[in-house]
Amino acid sequence: AAGGFSFGAPAAAGDKKDATTPTAAPAAGGFSFGGAAASTPAKDSAGTPSPATPAGVQTPGAPAPVATPGNAPGTPAGVSTPAPAAAEPPSIPYQTSTVEGILNMFQKELEQDTVQFLQQAKRVCEYDAVVRDSQRDLAMVMQQTQRLLLEQSQLEQEITGISTFQTQLEATLSEVESQVDQLFVAQSHLAPQDADVQRERAYQTAAHVDGQLEQLSDSLQATLESLQEQLSLGDDNPSAQVLKILNQHQDSLLQLEGTTRQLELDVKQVGQMLSMS
Repeated sequence: AAGGFSFGAPAAAGDKKDATTPTAAPAAGGFSFGGAAASTPAKDSAGTPSPATPAGVQTPGAPAPVATPGNAPGTPAGVSTPAPAAAEPPSIPYQTSTVEGILNMFQKELEQDTVQFLQQAKRVCEYDAVVRDSQRDLAMVMQQTQRLLLEQSQLEQEITGISTFQTQLEATLSEVESQVDQLFVAQSHLAPQDADVQRERAYQTAAHVDGQLEQLSDSLQATLESLQEQLSLGDDNPSAQVLKILNQHQDSLLQLEGTTRQLELDVKQVGQMLSMS
């Protein structure tokens, strides 16, 4: 045969080989697809010649054979490709239920999930409110802590100033004591004067009177407490009756004293009027 090649030429009826095996090229020169080229243009029924086909080019013919899965192109002989896995059947509840039942089941599950979601959302909102309250409390505590720290720093400054003043006062007192001691040492050889003796006696007398006044105040306090105890016992107690009579006498004496003072004022006014006349 002459040179050239073709694709998709039909195989012979008795050929047992693969449909993808290339067939023998046509005897004419060049190459063709699917069959032999026509040598002369054909005529239609009116006698008009049809367009001529170039040499070596074949017009479209029958479609090329399709390779079967059992013997795919490029697959070695004797090797089969794996078959696709069969889809798993649905579960028994879905097999025994109708589409409406399945949709109702899905809707029921969706409603349950919605209720649970709302409950969780409500719980999250409550936790968020608690967290916000805690954050607000922490902010207030922080502000109070900062204010306390500021006040503490101010207090420490004041304490430092007071400590400094106390140190200065102690130094001044120590200096005064040392000067007084030096003064006593310098005047130890001198005899005490009369004014110093009188001053010392007056001081001792004042201390003695102060002690007596304290004793008198204590005795009066004890007497008042005992009288109050007697009055709390009731009117049947003789001591309470005596105290009641004494209180009445005291009230009468106070009234008489007031009347006497008023009379004295009246007498003074009368004397003044007589002196003026």
